[in-house]
Amino acid sequence: MRGGTVTLLANRRTEGALDVARVLTSRLRATVDGRPVVLITDPAFRTRNHRGARDPGEVVGPASVPALLGRLPAQGYAIIAFLGPLRQQVVAALDRSGLVVLLTDVEVQSLRAAQRTLHLLTEVGYPVDKVAVVVVTPTPQAIDQAAVRTALRRDVAHVLPRTIDGAEDAAAYDALVSRIRGA
Repeated sequence: MRGGTVTLLANRRTEGALDVARVLTSRLRATVDGRPVVLITDPAFRTRNHRGARDPGEVVGPASVPALLGRLPAQGYAIIAFLGPLRQQVVAALDRSGLVVLLTDVEVQSLRAAQRTLHLLTEVGYPVDKVAVVVVTPTPQAIDQAAVRTALRRDVAHVLPRTIDGAEDAAAYDALVSRIRGA
């Protein structure tokens, strides 16, 4: 496979979305034999305080759709991380994506925002099998996946900590990397 585009969607309440995008980009880059892996981040992330170091391939997304699409590599991978509501750039990214990763946490407000996003994606006809729900946790902790599944009416594809602190955390990210490479 030559690569592809992955869109990460997070609502404004989901803590750690940019941290997850950066770790995921780094883990993907380590597996693709020198092909480019670019992380394009939403300008909305600039207003938030993030602890993590910037990814070496990270660029802040442009406001226009043609400029956004111009940043996508012809070969290799692009991970595009958006924060907030769906808008023109997000829809353009969704159209180019082989996989959409919906990031949420277990807070009620985040789950409600995830419900709305899933409903909207279904309403506009985006294929359900190309949307993976990922729960972000501050530390590696067990979550009640059944409760999250009930709230979202969707299975949780992955549970990811904001940072990698051990082999179990790395394995969780690598499972998502495998899915990205297969998309």
